[in-house]
Amino acid sequence: MTMLNDTQIKLAEQLLLTIKNKESVLYYSELAERISPPIHHRQIGKHIGQISLLCHELGLPLLSAKVINKSTNVAGEGFYPLYEMLGIPINGRTEKELYDAERKAICDCTEWYKLEEHVGLKIGLPRPYTGSDTINATTLQAESTCQTTIIYQSSPYLDAKNPQAFDKSVDILNHCFGEKHLGKKYDAWMRGSIDFQSNGMGYTVWFPKISAVGKPTSSSGWINTISNDGRVIEEYGANKNYYPNSNTRLVFAKFGSQQYKFIGVFIPDFKKSTLTHHFYVKIAEVADFTTDIPSIHNSIAEFIDDDLLVKDLKETLPDQLPAKFQYKGVAIPVPLPKKVEEKDTYPRNRQTAINALIHANFSCEISAEHYTFIRRQSGKQYTEPHHLVPMAQQPNFNVSLDVEENIISLCSTCHDHIHYGQGADALIRKLYAERKELLSSVGIDITEEELLSFY
Repeated sequence: MTMLNDTQIKLAEQLLLTIKNKESVLYYSELAERISPPIHHRQIGKHIGQISLLCHELGLPLLSAKVINKSTNVAGEGFYPLYEMLGIPINGRTEKELYDAERKAICDCTEWYKLEEHVGLKIGLPRPYTGSDTINATTLQAESTCQTTIIYQSSPYLDAKNPQAFDKSVDILNHCFGEKHLGKKYDAWMRGSIDFQSNGMGYTVWFPKISAVGKPTSSSGWINTISNDGRVIEEYGANKNYYPNSNTRLVFAKFGSQQYKFIGVFIPDFKKSTLTHHFYVKIAEVADFTTDIPSIHNSIAEFIDDDLLVKDLKETLPDQLPAKFQYKGVAIPVPLPKKVEEKDTYPRNRQTAINALIHANFSCEISAEHYTFIRRQSGKQYTEPHHLVPMAQQPNFNVSLDVEENIISLCSTCHDHIHYGQGADALIRKLYAERKELLSSVGIDITEEELLSFY
């Protein structure tokens, strides 16, 4: 059996992540920069060739077909000789036909967990249901990367992109917190929420009935909708007013007559919430509740740190500032993370944010005509720094995201619009078009589609 070295295992991990995250293809240069330490894109061919050899031995499609040449948009020259070397029948097909067939085979394959397990990775790719699942749970019908229906075995964590069946959600939460908290009476879960504490943190498991905007549905005196920008809105009964608590909320939504399913982890948006209308912002789509201390993938600490940076610069901007700042166009290593509530969060450099505001001349980069007010100390117009590629995504990049090229100067209205408003995608697309080359100059290579998925 073919053995992979450390670099090849890292590359295999990135390729399998493209399958999990439903990415279509990668350029050689993109794949080369996704691993740490990055390698030259010309070295990619020999490494992914070895990965494909292992795939063939495991009865899987040739994974190297996921990697294409930027100038030709097809696989590199080394891809096609693999067929002859492996003795795969060509049957008169052209090179393009072979490539297209392999791409489709990759998309249709439901056994990528075999490669994941063989090289010792923990990506969480779905396993086909084998009938050996000892948990008395309804098996979920889910979509593969090609939108064909496959039956998957229950996953050990809650994943909004691979929603759990209701019975499985019951099992996970009871396993963690005991039936004394949640019980097995499903009817009780259709009436609002259940609060609990774990490791000093407050959590709410919320089971609302949810409808589309404009068609609210009542659930125990509450009206719950999802806004156009993906936030959850909770309207409390007119004769009972209260303010939302600060708990992190795991939301299991029931759409019409469908079964409850996990749709994500949310926190209250206190800026927009009122006594009768409560807004919640999604901070994660995956939560591991198989231990007594829940693990949220996209720590709330990232949101807290962003707010602290804005607050700091709002109150204490220096009196004397340089007239100009020029971008350096140099990639910076990822800084060491700090621990906040047992989570890794990455520091924001105050001066880096100030430099970015100076470069924009303290104007809003959505429109320089957006006038706000003048700061007391510096006499400059008030704008706020915003990381275009959010710092919460730092674990997915091998260069620092806290660089001037990734920080946008925004008026407070546009800043809130991007985070909370309808039509924010248009603003993000505009900023991406203007920053794409600058981001690339500091090693942050990202597509528009990927960026939009972060919001």
